[in-house]
Amino acid sequence: MKKILFYIAALLTFNCTYAATFTSAQSGNWDAPATWTEIGVSATGVPTSVDDVTIAATHTIAHNITTTICRNLTINVGGTFTVNGNSKVYGNL
Repeated sequence: MKKILFYIAALLTFNCTYAATFTSAQSGNWDAPATWTEIGVSATGVPTSVDDVTIAATHTIAHNITTTICRNLTINVGGTFTVNGNSKVYGNL
């Protein structure tokens, strides 16, 4: 039983270490690392399916790729997300 709990804890820790929280630093394209400030670990510098995203007030983020994905998406009052394709939010919008 202890081994099972250890492995579950290890898997949860492993998954959490690769999630990040992204907040828009300026208006720009979704796939541009300069658009985002990041807290956590990201291999790409842009949000992925395991990451939480916040679009800050006064910022406009353009969906400029085939599919944008993230875990949770928050758009603050005054923020804008323009979509011209598919967008997948795996958690809360």
